[in-house]
Amino acid sequence: INNRVGIINVLPTILDIMNIKEPEGFRGSPIKGNQRIFFYTQTHRYIIGMIEENIKTIIDLNKNIVEVYNLEKDPEEENNLYKIENHDNEILTLLMWHNCQLNYFSKEKRPKELEEYCNIFEKS
Repeated sequence: INNRVGIINVLPTILDIMNIKEPEGFRGSPIKGNQRIFFYTQTHRYIIGMIEENIKTIIDLNKNIVEVYNLEKDPEEENNLYKIENHDNEILTLLMWHNCQLNYFSKEKRPKELEEYCNIFEKS
């Protein structure tokens, strides 16, 4: 596969190839094209990120640092576009995804407004 993919989509892709229905509540979706990918670190650094199309957005939540790169024009990620171009939509989408992830396994039901918004991330 030459497209960017997230590991969350590997098992759904295998099930799709084998014509096996995903169990209810399953996360991820079969790989089709360059999908939006979310990621985060699990170390002492608290970094979340998203790649959508050719734009990679990274937020260091400990240091409050935002980085935005155009991976097609800048594959080495040398030129941070955060203060040069407006990428508010990408930043807000990433922060909302992060908020939805924090609440995904909560025993308390999410407020209806948050539930509706978080549903768009369920297969990401």
